Amino acid sequence: MIRELIRQKIDMALKELGREYDFKVEVPPEQFGDFSSNVALVGAKHFRRPPIEIAKDIASILSREEMFESVEIAGPGFVNFKLSNSTLVGVLEEVLREKDGYGRSDLGKGVKVQFEYGSANPTGPLTVWHGRQIVIGDVLSNVFKELGYDVDRELYVNDAGRQIKLLGRSLWVRYNEILGLDYEMPEDGYRGEYLVEIARSIVEEKGDSYKGVWNEEVEEFFKSRALEKILASMKKTISRIGSGFDRFFRESSLIEDGTVERVLKILRERDLVYEKDGALWFKVSNFVEDEDKVIVRKDGTYTYFMTDIAYHFNKHERGYERVYDVWGSDHHGHVPRMKAAMMALDLGEDFLTVVIHQLVTLKRKGEILRMSTRAGRFMTLDELIDQVGVDAVRYFFAMIDPDRPLLFDMDLATKKSLENPVYYVQY
Repeated sequence: MIRELIRQKIDMALKELGREYDFKVEVPPEQFGDFSSNVALVGAKHFRRPPIEIAKDIASILSREEMFESVEIAGPGFVNFKLSNSTLVGVLEEVLREKDGYGRSDLGKGVKVQFEYGSANPTGPLTVWHGRQIVIGDVLSNVFKELGYDVDRELYVNDAGRQIKLLGRSLWVRYNEILGLDYEMPEDGYRGEYLVEIARSIVEEKGDSYKGVWNEEVEEFFKSRALEKILASMKKTISRIGSGFDRFFRESSLIEDGTVERVLKILRERDLVYEKDGALWFKVSNFVEDEDKVIVRKDGTYTYFMTDIAYHFNKHERGYERVYDVWGSDHHGHVPRMKAAMMALDLGEDFLTVVIHQLVTLKRKGEILRMSTRAGRFMTLDELIDQVGVDAVRYFFAMIDPDRPLLFDMDLATKKSLENPVYYVQY
């Protein structure tokens, strides 16, 4: 609104000077005012005069306008504007009048889109890394909704792979430890204290019913109980950080309802798979410059890639015209192969857009905190919220481009001074 009003004022000044032509009004670096225009630089060929002289004429006319506190010339002829207090108050009054409707538009025209973010193996509490992804996805969803898109938010629960088997076994080991039996933790098992708490609750409920007993039924019980407790904890944390999801979609449902097999059938019919070394491979190289990838292992189990293809096919079947996934940088290599899969299923290159975010490093008392989720050495998102507050967490996670690694200075985030960007904005 303000930018367009400034354009109108400049147009009036140009007409007074006997000229009409196109120019830009932009937000300059902080020290150069609220807005800046290249009107004098562009005008050199129209006036056949040096830009600095044109800038002086335009500034002289616009300085009479009440909406500007100052109109100044910088560099070779930029015209910089600082808005008056009365103008700023007027903007605030308009915001208050429109209330919830301020800034909204119908740009999206009700197009049905889905944002998927926060997705992870539900093998432990949400960490600060998950936190950045959730905030990025939440902010983008909010923006698209304000722009008139029909937005759904979804978290994909990876509950069908090897990691969940390891989680169930790890919990069983902890359960037996409490009952006095010492079993070796799986090599890639989960050692965090959160499993001890879940194990204690099982002892209280079931006693020693599963002491020293391990079979398919026991494995299924410990997997299900771990998932149930961890997902409940995740939902509480997501609520604390001010986010929420329309749906928690389970990977296992794609296998149970036959979606994976239907997609496999389509790929086979289109001659886009082949067998090698006992496994089934998808012809990624037919579509992008990347290597072909295994989608069904030698033992007949599906790879993560296979279920992810089926998941995105499912999104299409649910009527989404576009889907936006927010992934961590460790999934960067997964993007081209997923683009290939979308083309293979005739969903189009534009159906899927992936936002990649870099990881978060925590700094406290001048030192970098070293973390490892699998080893149980990490800071949970809840702990970070407890220490610096939800406003600081959301602001820090959203304040820089997702493409850049984030150094989260916890001491800075709690400072009550203008050094702290959160404190500055709130002030």
